[in-house]
Amino acid sequence: GLQIIAFVVQVVLHLNMAVSGNYSFYNFLIIVISLAILPQKYGKQKKGFSCMKAASLALSLAVLAVLAYFVFIVFGFQSGPEAVRIIIPRAQFIQYAKLVVFYTVPVAAV
Repeated sequence: GLQIIAFVVQVVLHLNMAVSGNYSFYNFLIIVISLAILPQKYGKQKKGFSCMKAASLALSLAVLAVLAYFVFIVFGFQSGPEAVRIIIPRAQFIQYAKLVVFYTVPVAAV
């Protein structure tokens, strides 16, 4: 019922954003994560290792490996720490940190 509707809405929204060219890799990740919204079959579940558990583990490891690879390449970690392309002045970082804390602390308190 409601879980399937939520899943369809999530997928349509993120496919729409991916087609428009905004954050397409992020959108595909969200679609994969939103598979958790789908209802699961309840009943007797086999204890132990099954093909579904192996596939789930393999998919999780593959997603993590792809994310780690892109972080490694995008931020330039292959050339050593001196070549890392994350450059932000200290004052600007402190300003962003204050802004993030200002908005996230009240949200987390709720």
